[in-house]
Amino acid sequence: MKNIVVIEGPSGAGKDTLIRELVNKYPHLYIKMPSITSRAMREGESQGSPYFFVTREQFKQKIDSNEVFEFTVMNRDSEYRGMSKAIIDDLLKTDKVQLKDCDWVGIEALRREYPNRVLAIHINVPKEEVAKRIAERGGDVEDMAKRLADYDEYNTKIKKYCDITVNNTSMDECVIKLHEIISGSN
Repeated sequence: MKNIVVIEGPSGAGKDTLIRELVNKYPHLYIKMPSITSRAMREGESQGSPYFFVTREQFKQKIDSNEVFEFTVMNRDSEYRGMSKAIIDDLLKTDKVQLKDCDWVGIEALRREYPNRVLAIHINVPKEEVAKRIAERGGDVEDMAKRLADYDEYNTKIKKYCDITVNNTSMDECVIKLHEIISGSN
C-alpha cells in the first residue's frame, strides 16, 4: 500500500499549496507528514505544525538512536531538520496517506525505511510560470535568480527519483489529478 506520498518539484511548483489543498479537501484521507527540527518555534506555529520542535541535544539523541533516519543541517541557521521514524509510524496508524515535500535524498531515505510504501510524484510547471510565482511571493532578485538558475538541473534530477509526473498549470485540476493518482495507488 502506497501510504506515503512525496510531492516534489522545483521551487515555485506549488508543492506546499497542493499538499495543503489535498489535506483541506480530503481531511479523512490525507495528513501532512511533519518533519522534526531543532529550530525554535515561531509565532503562529505549534507542536506538529509545521514541525515537531525539539532541542539540538534531543535531535542529536534521536539521530544516535536511529529514530531520525534522514536529516540535514540547514546552511542558513545551522539548525537540524529531518524525518522521525516514530512520528511517521504513529501517523501510519491513522490509515491516512501521509503527504510530504522533500528532496531526492528524502525520497531515497523514505524508500529505504518504508519499502513499497512510497509514491513520489514530480510536479512539473513551466519555467516561465515558476518565475511568475516566485516573483509574486516577493523577496530579493538574487534569490529569485538563483532559484530559476537551479530549475533545469533540479527538474531533470528529481524526475529520476519520482514515479510519475503531473503538470501543475491549474491548481484545482492538479489537486483533482493528484487525488485520482494517490487514491488509485492504494
